[in-house]
Amino acid sequence: MPKTKADNREQTPSPKSFEEKMARLEEIVRVLEGQDRPLEESMALFEEGMVLSNDCRDILEKTEKKITLLLSREEKEIPFSEDEKPDDDFQAPVSGA
Repeated sequence: MPKTKADNREQTPSPKSFEEKMARLEEIVRVLEGQDRPLEESMALFEEGMVLSNDCRDILEKTEKKITLLLSREEKEIPFSEDEKPDDDFQAPVSGA
């Protein structure tokens, strides 16, 4: 009996992490490029690939925004608070010349 779209989804658990999504996407690309598949199965794989691709893009965009936010905060921060300032008595080691 031929497998249905629902059967394929039951066998392949939905990837959760970015890395899992990318690995599944790469697997789909290999399958679509390397093997002749019935049109219905190819379309199901293509649809799954598009969803994964969009998910990965969204994750990357959110990560980029978070990095940008963290970097912008870093630029505004004072390097040392009053409690964290180095001791005035501290002297850097003198290199032997």
